[in-house]
Amino acid sequence: MDEDDDLLSRHRQEKKILQATVQALKKTATKGDKKKKKEVQDEIAKLEKELLEKHALEIKQLEEAMEKSQINENSAVVPSFYKQTAQDDEESAQRMTKAQKRRESKMEKNKRREEEIAEQGLINLSGKRQQEIESLNKELKARGLEIHEVPSNGNCMYLAIDHQLQQHAQPSRGNAELRRATAKYMKERSHEFLPFLTSPKTQELMTEPEFEAYCQEIEHTSAWGGQPELLAVSHVLKRTIKVLQADAAPLLIGEEYSSEKPLTVTYHKHMYGLGAHYNSVTEIKSSPESVLTVS
Repeated sequence: MDEDDDLLSRHRQEKKILQATVQALKKTATKGDKKKKKEVQDEIAKLEKELLEKHALEIKQLEEAMEKSQINENSAVVPSFYKQTAQDDEESAQRMTKAQKRRESKMEKNKRREEEIAEQGLINLSGKRQQEIESLNKELKARGLEIHEVPSNGNCMYLAIDHQLQQHAQPSRGNAELRRATAKYMKERSHEFLPFLTSPKTQELMTEPEFEAYCQEIEHTSAWGGQPELLAVSHVLKRTIKVLQADAAPLLIGEEYSSEKPLTVTYHKHMYGLGAHYNSVTEIKSSPESVLTVS
């Protein structure tokens, strides 16, 4: 067997061994373990790159040796197959290098992001958000209450009110139903709400068409609810709503319904970067230290 055939045969065998090694490595990556999966992918990329570079180098060395010994006097010093194989291996090695660079760049970005999150966490520990949470926790603890967190998805006010209804042994009304009832109440009494609502475009009082669109958003979107909507919900449910907030007296809405225990929610001005947020409350059941913390 000629020297070039020996090299070809060995390369094929080494590629088969690498394929078997790759399959074995993939089996070690536990499903759902992203860290392990990434480590395996990086190891596979490294092994493939090393083999491709090794084969390219060996083919190049064979070509040089054959040229020196002038084995082929017709200028076909190395069979075209080997020339193409060397070119393919070099291109593959370059592709693997680029893929590795992309992975390394992504890893660096993730590392910077984690550092920024950690830095922001340290800022929060002494920032307005933490001060607000500590003040609210102190107020709630004195009342035997603790935060019941609701999602920050634009529906927080309605979800907090609905949770309060269930805490008071009332049937759930659901976010969609509360929104419909709120929009209906406000549309039927536009004269009571229009003097307190401004247009986001002109900063002047809302026009009737703008108010109609405003009510449509209340009913059909995840538009955030504020004090006008709290007032409407209070009338719809015929219940007083108590809003607890940091460093301020509790706000009572719908005081004419004081015959029943008020529904209590908390108002957070600095909890999320996108804006204010409402949560519900529950009685402390486990430990007086069960309070909301910064995550």
